[in-house]
Amino acid sequence: MRLRLAKAADRPQYYEAHGTGTLAGDPIEAEAIQAVIFRQGFDHAEDKTLLVGSINTVIGHLKRIAVLAGMLKASLAIQHSLVPPNLHFVQLGPKIKPLHGHMRVPKAETS
Repeated sequence: MRLRLAKAADRPQYYEAHGTGTLAGDPIEAEAIQAVIFRQGFDHAEDKTLLVGSINTVIGHLKRIAVLAGMLKASLAIQHSLVPPNLHFVQLGPKIKPLHGHMRVPKAETS
């Protein structure tokens, strides 16, 4: 089965990333998000922004339990219809800047 993500309504509006803040891992994750969600064919005039957050910015890197913490955060965001800001986020790393075209890291609570 092939996913069709050509319209904004057909794709996620929020992505809970691992987002460790490392120079090695974050560019790989950003490239994967870009390749899957914003591949060729996503050229409609609709909103092309994907909010990207990470629980690691709030509670640190939890190794194996980070996935569970991220799922809990995403679940709470859905329940409350808001995306919390990424704590301590200032700017994207230089290796991520070319890949982030459609992605936005929320610096303030977003509904």
